Amino acid sequence: MKAYDIPAIEYVGYYWMSDRTEPVVIGDKAGRSIEALPDEFKECLGDPSANPFVVEAQLFSPERRLSFGIKYVDGTYVVSEYKDVPADVSSTALGDSVTLKRYVANRMGKRKLRFLQYWEERKDPLCEGMGVLQPAAQVFIGFESTTANNNSKQQ
Repeated sequence: MKAYDIPAIEYVGYYWMSDRTEPVVIGDKAGRSIEALPDEFKECLGDPSANPFVVEAQLFSPERRLSFGIKYVDGTYVVSEYKDVPADVSSTALGDSVTLKRYVANRMGKRKLRFLQYWEERKDPLCEGMGVLQPAAQVFIGFESTTANNNSKQQ
């Protein structure tokens, strides 16, 4: 089984342990938008056979523009790393092949998860072989508040 080494930098995001009923939020607390990864998380990722294990995690470093998606599947971690995540997520800056998606977070308080949805053109036999956009990747880029007064969006 392969161990993964996530860079020891500060992140915003969450991880969900197999023995917990809710995820652990990293950063996005009391004025701190980012923070270092806890030892509990790093130890589990270093040994996929450890129990409890990290069921899933989404981490984003706004300073390094680096995002990780982690899922535990059949005794191993599937880790997706995305570099050079766009700093400007306005629709005009992203272009036609990237869209901003927001999802209400499960058991994380009044937050929405923010993702960049990347689209890739592929030939579709059902459309006479013309190119159609298909989902290619979703990249976590932080949280957003779901409160009525949503003027203070967070990374």
